[in-house]
Amino acid sequence: KLAALVKQYSEFIAFPIEVWAPETVYDDVEDAGATAKAQAAADEAAKKEGKGAAEPVAPVLTPTPREEWAWRVQNATKPLWTRPPKDVSPEEYAAFYKQTFREFVDPAAHAHFSVEGTLEFTSLLFIPGMPPFEAADWLKPARNIRLFVKRVFISDEFDEALLPRWCSFVKGVVDSADLPLNVSREILQESRIVRTIRKQLVRRTLDALADLAAKDAEEGAKPDGKYAAFWDGFGKYLKLGAIEDDGHRKALGPLLRFASSASPPAQAAPGSDPPRLTSLAEYVARMKPDQAGIFYIAADSAAAAAEAPLVAGLVAKGFEVLFLTEPIDEPALSSLAEFEGKKFVDVTREGLSLGGDADKEAAAAAEKASGELAPLLAFV
Repeated sequence: KLAALVKQYSEFIAFPIEVWAPETVYDDVEDAGATAKAQAAADEAAKKEGKGAAEPVAPVLTPTPREEWAWRVQNATKPLWTRPPKDVSPEEYAAFYKQTFREFVDPAAHAHFSVEGTLEFTSLLFIPGMPPFEAADWLKPARNIRLFVKRVFISDEFDEALLPRWCSFVKGVVDSADLPLNVSREILQESRIVRTIRKQLVRRTLDALADLAAKDAEEGAKPDGKYAAFWDGFGKYLKLGAIEDDGHRKALGPLLRFASSASPPAQAAPGSDPPRLTSLAEYVARMKPDQAGIFYIAADSAAAAAEAPLVAGLVAKGFEVLFLTEPIDEPALSSLAEFEGKKFVDVTREGLSLGGDADKEAAAAAEKASGELAPLLAFV
């Protein structure tokens, strides 16, 4: 137990910590009975062949346990985050991530940085390569951030003080040189140091995600790209951030992804790759010059949205519609309110404005229809 405690809390201390402890070792000891039986069997075989006595057989050895006491180092692991990032290879980052957080898949991205000045701390953050296997409550505190003070492990229960709720998928370590060793939850809540650390962690997380998305875009934004895989497992966290985090809402907007009428799953051929989701920036780039806003529709599935008459009418006129298929989607867009100056417009709302010539054509069609239907309307 003592060795386990030392390893947990002092694993990355610069000097070695040894514990005088036993270890079971096995020595090969001759089993006299087994050797005698083997010799008797060899003699019997030799006698049948008329050769007389057999040659002496090799001794039969049996592994025998014994307890060996010695000084054993408990903190042999080197603190990877104390090394300059340029001196650490991707393989070392991946190995540290898997060993520290008991993961099986390489991280999708990492952020390794130090802050010096009025306060000092170092952090190593990882974006997971896949979501956890267990279907746990995704908003439950995850204990993914390990807080160290001068390389002494303090706790992994302060996630909510170091990161907002929408960042709970991030795993990593934070090593502060300024916090006290007896830090508590109350101290963290009131600490100016922690507020600065939290601000940096969120910014570095957003930068890592933006880089991941940019690499996917450079490679053609394939459905099996790293950011696409991240979004599939953790996209709902970013949507939650768009709802809850006023300060970072603008930075989260470009990271959001949605299905749209430009790549509806309903039209995907059986056995083909899943359709590529679209970013809001891509949608805006494809918009008509005089389009009234970013059109969307909420539905149970992308297939159901694609089959909606309103959507079919807009698509026929050359407009693209985002498909919001999860309960959190519409609140996320409502919180964003707009993207690059374009407001979000629900196509199911009464009095939908398409913008420019499209509105004039719709007004003319409505006027013509009213004239044609006047007798029916009078009858009704």
